[in-house]
Amino acid sequence: MTSSIDTVLPEAGSDLQTALHMVHEQIGEIGFTKGVQVDVLDQVTVACKGKTKDELLTELGTWYLNTKAKSEGKKAELKPLIDEMQNELRYYEKRLDFIKWAITNLLEPSDESDFVNDKVALFYQRSEKTVVTEPDAVPIEYCKVVSTPQLTVIKEALESGENVPGCEVETRYNLQVKLGGDRAIQNAKARQKKRMI
Repeated sequence: MTSSIDTVLPEAGSDLQTALHMVHEQIGEIGFTKGVQVDVLDQVTVACKGKTKDELLTELGTWYLNTKAKSEGKKAELKPLIDEMQNELRYYEKRLDFIKWAITNLLEPSDESDFVNDKVALFYQRSEKTVVTEPDAVPIEYCKVVSTPQLTVIKEALESGENVPGCEVETRYNLQVKLGGDRAIQNAKARQKKRMI
């Protein structure tokens, strides 16, 4: 299934794409070690020769968008199959529960219950489980108190100038890759204007 976005976007430059494909394969096989980093830089450096930063960013961004479109297309293609398989799995799980229920109605749960022949062996394995019947009645020394920092409250306090020991606001940047064009250029200008305020 090919996404309609593939008809809009050209493929990324072949040299760079080939180099990055090789890099991706290496990382997938042996992990990102220092040795791989050096090899990665060598391959990408060769692929990048003679290209400007703008050209490289355009190629990488385009390749990202194409790959994302193919990934989303594959997800849409596989979803009905996955849904069908999950439904089938639930059906068999319910059937197993029913069969167990039927057996326990014929074979009373106890240490002595044992049914064995040349086809099946049915018996009960004894186990013990602690059951809390009245949670409010359990003494505090038998309870685990979990303390979870309230991140939203802490952020508001820090931004208002309050000192919260062991906490700080960390600025993070999440890469966004979108289609280019007139609207994207207008949005970029709006972001730049907002940063100047």
